[in-house]
Order: sequence, then C-alpha cells, then structure tokens
Amino acid sequence: CQENSRIVEALQFAELLESCRFQDFWELLERTTVKIPGFEDRIREFICQTINRTYQTINQQELQSALGRLNNNDFEALIKTRGWKVLADDPNYIWIANHEENIKSRNIVEKIKFEHVAPVMNII
Repeated sequence: CQENSRIVEALQFAELLESCRFQDFWELLERTTVKIPGFEDRIREFICQTINRTYQTINQQELQSALGRLNNNDFEALIKTRGWKVLADDPNYIWIANHEENIKSRNIVEKIKFEHVAPVMNII
C-alpha cells in the first residue's frame, strides 16, 4: 500500500532529523518521488537551529553536508544571513556562536529545610 510506505518514509525522515543524521536525511530525500514546495528550506532552517545550539565552530565541509544540496552562492548567503563567519585563521571552519555569551545565571533557592532532612541523616 502506497499510503503505508509514505508513513514509513515520514517516520524515517523524522528519525534521521531527530538523531542529527542530516547527510543520511538528504540521501533519503533524494530517492523520494514526492516533492513538497518549501520543504527543503524548512528542513534547512531546523538544521541551522540545531547547529546554532550545538556548535561554536564547525568544519565547512561538515556544514555543507548537513545542509544538503546547496550551491556555493546559496551556502555563502545562508552563512551571511545566519550571522556565521568563516574563521580568519582557518577558512575550513565556520564560526557559529559564542555560547558563553548566552549563559544566564540564576539564583537557586533551596526549598528543603534542614529539619526535613535531619531524620534521614540519622538513618544514614
């Protein structure tokens, strides 16, 4: 049944994307006969968000592989749009983000009082 094969295919796509196997995703998509307008752009957006959260720098070839079939002009435009930069000291790497700038400190207030823990401490 063709409907079931489409469901299986969709589940395979989801699994590959959720496990960050982006190159495998693009290879599977290449073999798919159904084309959905805008689908690849939305997938690239998801991949870019994942890369933005995960990497501070990434190898340029690895990034190109993760983003699928992009020509050099589109790849460079995407890098510029996202605010990513080619590293000056190593053009094989792309600077994604300084995650240290995004760290937010919090004051943690303990809600357990010593009186509540003391009976357990006596047992130990």
